[in-house]
Amino acid sequence: MSDIVVYDNGEVELNISVENGNAWLKTEDIALLFTENRPAVVKHIGIYIKLRSYKSI
Repeated sequence: MSDIVVYDNGEVELNISVENGNAWLKTEDIALLFTENRPAVVKHIGIYIKLRSYKSI
């Protein structure tokens, strides 16, 4: 079961799903939170996943 947490800093308001202690955000929400564009967020997530998979070999 997941809970919804509302994050509101006066400029950005997000509904964040929290499940088993993990926060889940859409890439659009991450971009909004960090005032970045979505393609940049997707690129960085892809780089992180690649690096993480190399470390597990």
